[in-house]
Amino acid sequence: MKIFKRKKDSLQHELLEQIGVDSYSEIPDEFDADSWDDLNMQTFKRHSLRAGLRRKMRQLPYKLRFERIVENFASSIYEIGSGDFDGFAEEQRFAPRARYLLKNKWLVCTFGIYQLEYTIAGNIGFSHYSLDNGLTFVIHMETELTKNHELDIKVLTDLFQSTEKHLHRTIMERTPPHTPNYSYPGIY
Repeated sequence: MKIFKRKKDSLQHELLEQIGVDSYSEIPDEFDADSWDDLNMQTFKRHSLRAGLRRKMRQLPYKLRFERIVENFASSIYEIGSGDFDGFAEEQRFAPRARYLLKNKWLVCTFGIYQLEYTIAGNIGFSHYSLDNGLTFVIHMETELTKNHELDIKVLTDLFQSTEKHLHRTIMERTPPHTPNYSYPGIY
């Protein structure tokens, strides 16, 4: 171990100061400032104002289209409530659905404007949702199952509940559940 003392133009000192380590802390011998900078500083890359505006403008049509879908759905519904995710819903709606999924390994149901698909592959349970009547599905969650039947029902019930809570929140807030990945060179 070596100890760095304060030097005016020390790159290592500046990097350590950014993460909250002072000049007199012990630094491992294998510390390589260049590789640390390459690995960690790319996540904090600042984007130009133009790139940020371009990204927002690409996402805007998707957001406006989603708001229109929700408005059309809401016009046919008297009131969109706060959701039914209590213990009664777990026993009456989610638990039978979990038993069916464990038996058949595949389940499709409708939730508002979404079409939900739940599958089991191997020991993993997946939840997918679709906004375009099943043409494209987006994966939302996955959970690992065990060999215990009652525990699997509880795990799948939690999977159903968290998926529907998330999608219900998107309908209530009129925000899209995800935005397409518009990653062009120089934007992200």
